[in-house]
Amino acid sequence: MEAYIIKLSTEVTSLEANSKQAEKENEVLSTSNKQLTETLTSFKSKLIRQLGGISLPDFNERLNNENFDTFMARLKNLCVDNYSSQNEVLYNTVKQALARKPFI
Repeated sequence: MEAYIIKLSTEVTSLEANSKQAEKENEVLSTSNKQLTETLTSFKSKLIRQLGGISLPDFNERLNNENFDTFMARLKNLCVDNYSSQNEVLYNTVKQALARKPFI
């Protein structure tokens, strides 16, 4: 019986140590996550400022945080997925807008 209690005590100690280690790792991940989120938000804001003056066909809204993903998907569609000489002016406008100043 005493051996069983010692074994349980050892397991409890091990589980507590594992739990503390997991908590530390979670704190590190949380901090890293927060930093990545802040970097992404900053990058997104810079992109919105740089591309805000560009008008896309069939996209009549001004670029903002709410329509950012839709705008970028449409832009990718026009400039990458379905690039044609028809879209060359848009492509060059985007290229110039992105070249104006560094993002990072």
